Amino acid sequence: LENFLGDAESPIRQACAEQVALLAKFCKITSDCSDEKGYELIITHLLPLCAQFLEDDKPEVRQAAGSCLVEIAKLLKREDLGPHVLTIVLALAHDDDKEEMRMTASELLNQLAEWLGEDLCKQFVIPEGVSLAEDPVFRVRKSTALNFQNVCKVGGEHELFERLMPAYVRLSKDEMYRVRRAC
Repeated sequence: LENFLGDAESPIRQACAEQVALLAKFCKITSDCSDEKGYELIITHLLPLCAQFLEDDKPEVRQAAGSCLVEIAKLLKREDLGPHVLTIVLALAHDDDKEEMRMTASELLNQLAEWLGEDLCKQFVIPEGVSLAEDPVFRVRKSTALNFQNVCKVGGEHELFERLMPAYVRLSKDEMYRVRRAC
């Protein structure tokens, strides 16, 4: 699979990224039936591969890899979500050179919120969402505005009113009409 990471054709990379989730499901089934080797393969090989596809220059490949990451998150034990899944997304959110990575991170934080749970949302997802809402690039702010709903559901009432709503209100008054429209 690693050979496909550098393939010159993005449809090949996209197709490979789509297959990683299916392989993870297979590994999980074999792990449930016999031993933990399949689960270990998901953690040690498939998640890092998915993370590399998430950094692709083509949005189609990143979209496929994002869907893959969400599907893999559903297969993992709760205690493995923070160190193995959330860290991938946080690394994307902190990529100061590529706004596309931060946009992908805002989408994934929203999609993964339900699986990450309230504690991880309070500790990591909400602060990262608030930070992305203040990004200097309007496309990142717009993406963040479009991806608040699941975080709001999971993060808890106090966090919603104290941290997320002020960020959302700021976005609703943003200088760029596209960000306001996203709100």
